Amino acid sequence: MKNQFFQSLLKIGVTRKQLLNPCMIVEICTRMIKLNPDDFAAYFNRANAKIHTGDTSGAIDDYDKGLSINPTDVAALNNRGLAKATISKYLEAVKDYDQAIALDPGQKHPWFNRAIALRSSGNVQEAILDFTHVIEMDPKCMLAWFNRGVAKSMQGNSKGAIEDYSAVLKLSPNFALGYYYRGFDLYELGNFQEAIVNYNHALKLDQSLIEIYYNRGIAKLGLEDYKGSIIDQTKAIAVNPKFAEAYFNRAIAKFELADYEGALADNLEAVVLNPDFVEAYTNIGIIKFETEELEEAMISFEKAIEINPKYSRPWYNRGLLNLDLGNREEAIRDLQRAGELGMRAAFDVLEEIRDEE
Repeated sequence: MKNQFFQSLLKIGVTRKQLLNPCMIVEICTRMIKLNPDDFAAYFNRANAKIHTGDTSGAIDDYDKGLSINPTDVAALNNRGLAKATISKYLEAVKDYDQAIALDPGQKHPWFNRAIALRSSGNVQEAILDFTHVIEMDPKCMLAWFNRGVAKSMQGNSKGAIEDYSAVLKLSPNFALGYYYRGFDLYELGNFQEAIVNYNHALKLDQSLIEIYYNRGIAKLGLEDYKGSIIDQTKAIAVNPKFAEAYFNRAIAKFELADYEGALADNLEAVVLNPDFVEAYTNIGIIKFETEELEEAMISFEKAIEINPKYSRPWYNRGLLNLDLGNREEAIRDLQRAGELGMRAAFDVLEEIRDEE
């Protein structure tokens, strides 16, 4: 339909250069609609052109009008779904893809696009089923393998995600994101060295993936390569000076190297950038505890608890601080709370306290 439509425009004197200009297509289609208000092709192609001009709402309106004329056009349903997904109306998009699939279940694009919309709306398992169907229809659809891997990773199935990313890289060995995402899930499984190998490969293929420095830096923390981690987080910060998490993780590496002043400075920068960064406030408290600035340590732990009372680490560390200060009852109360929130080490300390009685 698209080719027939544009061929007809060429016959009436519209130039190929004009057809490459989305704004010009909108103008031409508008004229055609004035001549024939029931011209489905004009609405459809004006909608497609509006997508390219950034007028998503206008595009949806045109798809609506076109579908009122031809309600069984699969391409229009699919494209309207894409437009709705662009403005985060994922469930509405899914309904369009449902109709497109019902009309022509042999087309893979509505299945793939429905999977993306389902995943974006939080229906991850349903998305995986759709990606799997696309793969069954076209085993060489690299993007289906890749996006199914992303969905599996979202479910915490890192092993399954790695298998899918490996399939991606067999189909497309130079796909940088395949190595990057596989590196992430290798890290999740504790395979820090293999994660770094994948991050390195991704960077060789695409140096614009600056977030790799951050993730590689975290993997180096896992290998206790603190100097290497600092180098990577510094690179991430150089690209994005407002990257609070990079400052936070660089602080961890500096702390492990006993650079308490540097670790404190990075954590303080992290909480300036993100005032609710509970982990950074907790680590500020730990640094202050380590340097025997106990009053300031207490303030930091209390701030962390204020931000997130369900986060166990500040309760645990305030418990240790209270124990160090001789505040036995307060220490027991804090450690008990930390244990209730999931920190097993807190119960171990409580047992030691009871054994000393």
